[in-house]
Amino acid sequence: MNSDLKTKAAWVVILLLVVMEWLLVRTDRDRHTVDLSFSELMTQIDHGKIKSVTIFGNDLKGNYKDTSEELHAVIPTNFRPLVDKLVANKVSVTYQKESNWNRVSVLINAAPFLLLVGFCILVPLLGFRMFLKHRFPTPSAHM
Repeated sequence: MNSDLKTKAAWVVILLLVVMEWLLVRTDRDRHTVDLSFSELMTQIDHGKIKSVTIFGNDLKGNYKDTSEELHAVIPTNFRPLVDKLVANKVSVTYQKESNWNRVSVLINAAPFLLLVGFCILVPLLGFRMFLKHRFPTPSAHM
């Protein structure tokens, strides 16, 4: 394999690792999430501050009416009075099926690690082969 091609391939792998790491650690700086206790959540619903919520099992995420902040709270499972209070205060309520295992998320989180392990395994193997090739040329190389 041409050494120029190997150098370009190494740079592509390094660039992919950097991009994957950036995707892994980046944060959404435009939105601020406020963690609420259950009692704080109920108070804010009563005061009409909440615009919409999405419920995922025991997690509740939502948006305020007057700010761009998001809210998060842990709620009891199937707590009907909470839903009744949300509906009574004209809060848009959405339910989402709780996913125990999100394949895409696992793949994205594992990709930098897998690329790094692959890089650490392949580079020594290719480097060792290149060393042997230059040190002990094969008979076909003289032809």
